[in-house]
Amino acid sequence: MRGYKGPFWCGLIQMIELSECTLGEKKQLLNCWAQNLNIEKTKSWKRQEIIDDIERIVTALKKEVDITGEEALEAELIYLIDWNVCSKDEVEMLMQNYNESKERSQMMMEKPHKLFISHSSKDADYIEVFVGMLEILGLRDEEIICSSVPPYCIPLDNKVYEWLINEFQHSDLHVVYALSEDYYSSAASLNEMGAAWAMKHKWTGILLPGFQFDQLDGCIDKTQIAIKLDDPDVRTLKYRLSEFKDKLTKEFNLRPMSEATWERQRDSFLDKIVAITEKRIKESENAERDEKQHILTVGQDDVGNIPLDSAILLVYAAEDNGQILRVATLGSPVQVVTDSKRFMADNSQRESARWQEALDRLIKWGWVRPIGRGDKVYEVTGTGYTKADWLKDGMCIDTSMEPLEELKRFDNY
Repeated sequence: MRGYKGPFWCGLIQMIELSECTLGEKKQLLNCWAQNLNIEKTKSWKRQEIIDDIERIVTALKKEVDITGEEALEAELIYLIDWNVCSKDEVEMLMQNYNESKERSQMMMEKPHKLFISHSSKDADYIEVFVGMLEILGLRDEEIICSSVPPYCIPLDNKVYEWLINEFQHSDLHVVYALSEDYYSSAASLNEMGAAWAMKHKWTGILLPGFQFDQLDGCIDKTQIAIKLDDPDVRTLKYRLSEFKDKLTKEFNLRPMSEATWERQRDSFLDKIVAITEKRIKESENAERDEKQHILTVGQDDVGNIPLDSAILLVYAAEDNGQILRVATLGSPVQVVTDSKRFMADNSQRESARWQEALDRLIKWGWVRPIGRGDKVYEVTGTGYTKADWLKDGMCIDTSMEPLEELKRFDNY
């Protein structure tokens, strides 16, 4: 029982195959073994022989099974070493626990390791660029799950939630949360976050541009370091991305990339993120402007609805010399003009009535007033100039264009 190659020693050799010991732990085990195996501590060559065995086992373990030591196993080793207090039944129980632990570890090893990108579909533009970087790093198709980017999306004819549940249960996932306001507005995204948290999958947080650390919410640990893609500290951002790359390289056993190649690919990735952000900002500004144009074209003021014709007439008059003329000529309908601009599409009575009504509204509202005799010349009032500025800015009226050309932009209103 106390021989160097005895059955209990073989049991120890087996059990340590799942233990990743520190140097201090090895020394502690060595002293216990030396005592219980009748090996005198002065015989350094014997101790070294044991150390060599431990090193060999742990080295082989790290190559084949990347599993850290378990506290329970460490306690079992201590009991097993101390022959005097461990009965046969206890030894059998410890070995049974060991075998069960080994089976659980093997089951974990059999689960495929995958990167799951939890995101809002509204952020698909950012996510596609992110997946492109993963492809460059060398992740295989079967190692990426991303619903917005084929071929990493949910396969045809599968039910979304059933398929995802199966992946959460039967895959060893590394979840990447692409966090944004749209993410937290998505019930599906929050469900993914909750499932990953409940099953204790490892995760990395990536804050998309425009999203701040103080907006983090939900069940994730807000103190865990995350990557902010529009971090003003570019040096920190690049360092965090390099950390992420190194982590994936180790986890997925990827082929190492040279530093020069990585820096070029990383910077290209960041440039694409910036371009998407700038495009989004421009589209948002255009949409806001278009919405404002629509609202103000048929907008409300203290006078009620402001018809387009009256708005155009006032803005052009204010930009001209501040006057509007009602010109009557023999045999022709009355013309409504400013000093240098004409508004009527043709010389018909219909067009004359249209623009005279536009002028009459401005008079009624007090935005223009008659000057001189005969009600033929009108000037913009102080209130009229204020309203003209408001309408011009709100409707984005371009007074460098002829009135009839500018009116065509509003034909859909």
